[in-house]
Amino acid sequence: QMASLESTSVAECEPSSHMNGTSITSTPSTSNSNDKIMEQTWKYPFHQISVLLDDADTSLQRIMSTTHCHIGVTPEATPQHTQSRMVQVTLRGTSEQIFAAHQQLNFVRQNGKLSAIASNKQTARFASTTTTTTTTRTPPSKLNNWNLDVSDACMRRVVDRLISPHHSTNWAILKFDDKTRREKLLAIAKYGIGGVRALGQQLAPVKDLTYCLLRFDYGVEIHKHQIILLIWSPASARSGQKLNIIPMLRHKARIKQTLRATFELNIAIHSYLNSNFILSELHLKHLVPEILLRVTKRFDDDGDGDDDEKQ
Repeated sequence: QMASLESTSVAECEPSSHMNGTSITSTPSTSNSNDKIMEQTWKYPFHQISVLLDDADTSLQRIMSTTHCHIGVTPEATPQHTQSRMVQVTLRGTSEQIFAAHQQLNFVRQNGKLSAIASNKQTARFASTTTTTTTTRTPPSKLNNWNLDVSDACMRRVVDRLISPHHSTNWAILKFDDKTRREKLLAIAKYGIGGVRALGQQLAPVKDLTYCLLRFDYGVEIHKHQIILLIWSPASARSGQKLNIIPMLRHKARIKQTLRATFELNIAIHSYLNSNFILSELHLKHLVPEILLRVTKRFDDDGDGDDDEKQ
């Protein structure tokens, strides 16, 4: 049976005053700069992004021209096994450019074609704005370049409960509270039980870039778990959050360390907020063996397992 959904408002446990004080490779070329050039690499099944390797298709060029992110695509030399063939995709650019390009790649993987957003004027303006702020060195106040305080006691208590396999709490949605004009506090917006299914219900109406923490439990005979920093990044985030995206991405490594996450996952489409997709992504990063992937999916399909608590 589906685990019951329990969402707890953090207003109940917030302190009276604020306290002071991946399989993915990431190679920054500079430091302490919002527009540093980074390089990130993923591996995807060939059939998910085959459209990008079609010389007659312009999707790859359109993604690069609208996001200003350089994309390198290198397929493995195993054409006789197309379904199991992997493709290495390398993104090079600023954190915001990589974020925009990765959203489009995820859409291609999930839909077999490029999102219409990639070619409309709104995305073009977004990419143009990114280039302008990079080259003209807009003052930090206009970039909303805030610092992050991760010392909130309530947030840390919830994280301690969530990462423990003996506690029922297994998801949390984070927020960035204003502390001063140039500093925000990492805090908990909501938390509860019910796993990825309950978290998906909470994220369904959310239109902004949102950081979440998920304890993903899986396995049949032997139960295991991963602590996942899940980044909910719907396409609508870029229009309403433009000034906050850069500092949110700049602080991502610190947030991941604070939350003690062991895996990072970016999801842009709500239908992929499910156990099978997350399990497949863990398998792609060699964190779940093939045999465990098959057995777990078969167990869930037969209706013998709980989709949220024991994947």
